[in-house]
Amino acid sequence: MFSCSEQSNKPAIEKQLQRQELKVTINFYPNLRLLNQKYNKEFGDTGNIRTGFAVWANPGKEPYWCDIHVLEPKSVDDERTLTLGHELAHCIYGSYHKE
Repeated sequence: MFSCSEQSNKPAIEKQLQRQELKVTINFYPNLRLLNQKYNKEFGDTGNIRTGFAVWANPGKEPYWCDIHVLEPKSVDDERTLTLGHELAHCIYGSYHKE
């Protein structure tokens, strides 16, 4: 069960971007190896295993776009679906949490 109450102990979202029209492209990968190969190719990083990432450009300008890279969800509301929502939040809010 998930609750959106204000009493949550999760950190608040720090919005860095303003609302505007956004083009989103979602790229699904069948496994972590292929997803991380794409991440490493994009950023030249061979560090931690990632379950998803988002790349955005031109905030505040047109066109504003965001590419989401995640593992293909396998069932309703699984961890992969949660990751998809997390990465979409990056497209909407920017780097909204401390890493």
